[in-house]
Amino acid sequence: MKLHTKCSVLILFMVTMLYAQTESNSSSEDSESNTAQVSSPEKILQNNLLMNDKKSIDTAHNFEVDPTLINDMPSTLEIVTIPDSVFVILNDSLQGKSPLILKEISPGKHTIVLKKLGYFAKKVTINVPPGVTNKLEFTMEEPAMLSITSEPDSTIVYLNKENVGTTPYISNQLKKGNYNVILLKEGFQKIEQNLLLEAGKSDSLHIVLKEKITVPSDTVSVKEELQKQENSKLKSILDKIALGIFAGFSLVILLIELSQDN
Repeated sequence: MKLHTKCSVLILFMVTMLYAQTESNSSSEDSESNTAQVSSPEKILQNNLLMNDKKSIDTAHNFEVDPTLINDMPSTLEIVTIPDSVFVILNDSLQGKSPLILKEISPGKHTIVLKKLGYFAKKVTINVPPGVTNKLEFTMEEPAMLSITSEPDSTIVYLNKENVGTTPYISNQLKKGNYNVILLKEGFQKIEQNLLLEAGKSDSLHIVLKEKITVPSDTVSVKEELQKQENSKLKSILDKIALGIFAGFSLVILLIELSQDN
């Protein structure tokens, strides 16, 4: 009987401890639940930001950006040239050699000058929009070379109707294209040729001038004599006409006098 009582007391004690532990765990969960409820607005905000529904997207689009801030955003220019190692000058300021990346370029008009020994300089004006990256590619042009000699020398040379000097003539700074070449020298026939110059290439002309054909003096005398004969014939005809007019006028006067006498 005592043993049974002791067992009942032990079982009652264990049930009491188990109930107490259950209450403790329940209290702890309630506390954590309260803490979660306190921080739930932040989680709700994060969830709303991550939501992909139409309402949250439309709300995000309602934010407006000051247009003046966009218009003032700097841009980036990437300069690429053929060949490379070309000096890049931006607004009269040397920036370096190509290929080159220029950052923090203000929007608006800018002048770029490209220079390289053995090539024509290139100058361009660009309008840079705000907040963009532009890649600009340039091909440098090599000059053409032309050499003109003649027999005899000291002959005047015209290129596209421009007097460029006398032979021997040499230029290594001509642009590619078609050229009209004229050579003039007193006492010689005019020489005219057309040629095509290519960039980076050399061309040469050697021209032998021909003397002008002169008219012999006796031939000139024959022409002059023929002209004199023509003039003489014309004068004779005019004299005859004048004489005929005078004779007719005299006859008219005579007839008038006779009629008055009668």
